[in-house]
Amino acid sequence: MANLPQVDRKRIGVVGHSYGGKWAMFAGALWDKFAVVAASDPGIVFDKKRANVNYWEPWYLGLDAARTRKPGIPTAENPRTGAYAKMIERGRDLHELHALIAPRPFLVSGGAEDQPSRWIALNHAVAVNRLLGFTTASR
Repeated sequence: MANLPQVDRKRIGVVGHSYGGKWAMFAGALWDKFAVVAASDPGIVFDKKRANVNYWEPWYLGLDAARTRKPGIPTAENPRTGAYAKMIERGRDLHELHALIAPRPFLVSGGAEDQPSRWIALNHAVAVNRLLGFTTASR
């Protein structure tokens, strides 16, 4: 898209819902050329109690070339694998990913997995934006 003459490459954003929302968050955080990130019900924090948050699955962060786990919520008999296991062992969570999106606009549309009680994690993104000199009023 960025190479099309009718497209302003500085105004390209990334958007997704659920599975796509997860990838929109990662894409926006890890490629700073996206002007804006919008994610609908992606699972904004790791939560092994919520089956649909499922970052532990191999199609997200649980892929492990040395070991295959059964799909489903991690248990002692079916432990975490891949990058997801390493991130949890090191105390990582998605608020760190959200911070990488700053200072660009970041919309989270909550749903079944991202109800208001979980939005507390987004306060870290707000704080990073403030630290960088960006507030709602300054945009």
